[in-house]
Amino acid sequence: MPFRKAIHKDVLLFLYMFNPEEIHQKAEQERQKQAIRARKQNRSPRAKIYRPLHPESRRVFHRIYPHQPDFRLWVLLPLMLCTVGFTMYLIDRRHFAWMLPYSIGLCAVPVAAYLFTMLREWIDYRTYKNWRINLGFPVHGWDRLGESEKFPRYKYWDNLSVTVQLKPNAAAGTVKLVDDVLFLFATAASGSFYVADQVQPGASGDLRKKWGKTGPLTVSGSANSMVMGQLYLCIQQHLRVVQLQTHSIESVHLAFSKNIFEVQQIQISD
Repeated sequence: MPFRKAIHKDVLLFLYMFNPEEIHQKAEQERQKQAIRARKQNRSPRAKIYRPLHPESRRVFHRIYPHQPDFRLWVLLPLMLCTVGFTMYLIDRRHFAWMLPYSIGLCAVPVAAYLFTMLREWIDYRTYKNWRINLGFPVHGWDRLGESEKFPRYKYWDNLSVTVQLKPNAAAGTVKLVDDVLFLFATAASGSFYVADQVQPGASGDLRKKWGKTGPLTVSGSANSMVMGQLYLCIQQHLRVVQLQTHSIESVHLAFSKNIFEVQQIQISD
């Protein structure tokens, strides 16, 4: 008898708790939540709008800045020596006590190099802001910098041709001088190439073209942010001086292919 009363009590409790309307309401709420989650998952991400940068903007100059410190010399080497110094100090503090201030000083080298570079870049940018105005000749094609989100950048390249147009009455010595300036630029530009991975996005091998002479007072090759920094130095420091001395340069023409491609660096693995 007590057993039947217990079962009867459980049944009444279940019937009391069982509310069809409440179940329908909870099910409908859950369906709405799942529908909202599905819409969010299927929603395509909003395309990021890129606003072109002015070619003489601070951001463009920072990307092409030609006086960036050598990462291996000013960061990796001091940190390696610092680690060795701390290790020797911890092993034998009595005999290598002098290693502690030595190691601390080495840790400050990367910070000092970074601060010095920032200061120098800020000073040099004051010249870059109006550099084309003060050349004495136009540079056609420089507006390409900042036009695309990917150029100029370190890992993104575009094929480029640089031509210096001289006045018809330019002396033979001036022609030879400009030709030598372009040769030195082509050498520096090719020296800015990093070692590429042989497996590239969508292709294999190195897609870049080394710099060389391709016509009268014309050099061509592939350019990234470092190469554009070398080109800036070539025009600002060398061709500008040639113009001040001879007044023979009519213009400089940059012809980009506008076919930007990515080149991955070689990955060193164990």
